[in-house]
Amino acid sequence: GAPGAGRFEYDLGVRIEAKVRFDVQGQQWESDLLGPYDWAIESVEMFTPYLLEGNPDRPAKIHDETDYVDVASIPLTPNLIVAEGTLDIALKAVVDAELSGERIEVRDLGPFAASAVVTEEAAFVELDPGPGPGSLDTEGRAFCTVRTMPDVVVHPHLVFTILGQDFDIAGVEVPVEVPTLDDEIMLEPVEMHFVERPASDPGDSGGAGGTGGDSGTDGGATFGTSMGGGSTGDTDGSGGLEDGAGCGCTTPGGRSGRPLLWLMGAVALRRRRHEVRT
Repeated sequence: GAPGAGRFEYDLGVRIEAKVRFDVQGQQWESDLLGPYDWAIESVEMFTPYLLEGNPDRPAKIHDETDYVDVASIPLTPNLIVAEGTLDIALKAVVDAELSGERIEVRDLGPFAASAVVTEEAAFVELDPGPGPGSLDTEGRAFCTVRTMPDVVVHPHLVFTILGQDFDIAGVEVPVEVPTLDDEIMLEPVEMHFVERPASDPGDSGGAGGTGGDSGTDGGATFGTSMGGGSTGDTDGSGGLEDGAGCGCTTPGGRSGRPLLWLMGAVALRRRRHEVRT
């Protein structure tokens, strides 16, 4: 893919409800303190498609966090004899997310029965078209994994008096881990057109019994494709490749260098949207 052509956009919503219990010398107090409170985290990271093994951008990473939000200021006086004071609570959400490409599948379509699975960046595979003309129309589909690692950080500030002595406790951060979420994303299929590479003239190699070029031997029809950094797009708008260039494959509209266009998925803790574009 073209450098920086991929876009990983993440939109995460966090909803929190909590309780606090205060216990001093056998005197207990418990109350509903928080919520529900909502936070939104939106972040974007650019990358070079397709994030398969061997891509230096793999995985594409997002790290973002909200500012602290004061959510409660609780007077600690009801039903307490030996202690009184105030508990202030602030919260923030922290999210790390990673996007990894897992594979690109080219599956059976039409009479050619061609299939291949690409799991490495810039890897070449051979497609056997079977009997028929020197071209192949099929579909490509990319699969990727999104891993979300959210945390909630609680920042309490307690000012209180116990038996006439004042105490001030601040600067404490208490991280609350939220389970990691793994989602497999399947992009929409894209039509792909592969053109047979013409066999080279044996005389071009300069040796006896010359070879048939870099995609096969003389007399053999081979369909080659490169998914990843080795693929290039056309520049004249015709939808085809120049002689000897790229992988010998095109997609409708002359965008062979970017056959997998976009993805939008929606899942959530309360709501979660991540968008991948290549």
